[in-house]
Amino acid sequence: MTKNPELITDPPTWLPADAWAGYLEMRKSIKKTPTERATLLVQKKLLGMLHAGQNIEAVLDQSTVNNWTDVYPVKNYEKLNAAAQGMNKAAAATLQNLQDFLGNSHE
Repeated sequence: MTKNPELITDPPTWLPADAWAGYLEMRKSIKKTPTERATLLVQKKLLGMLHAGQNIEAVLDQSTVNNWTDVYPVKNYEKLNAAAQGMNKAAAATLQNLQDFLGNSHE
């Protein structure tokens, strides 16, 4: 096996080319250039994530930004954000009810 991922010249068509190139460039820059086998194993892992509904570009970008040598599913921050917004609305309503109550108790 070779330590040069550029030897794999034709990545699968489902793999976002820019995100993949950025991931490989990051791996090279942190002196953790993947072997050909490691590259194929990462692609296999990404394919599994694709079938699970993951955005592969986001997965690769997450690893690139964080200098991770492996790839991990992206957490669903949209659901977390929606839940937080729901809690904020409930808290705002409770605060308004409390203010109304306190305002009425002074009359």
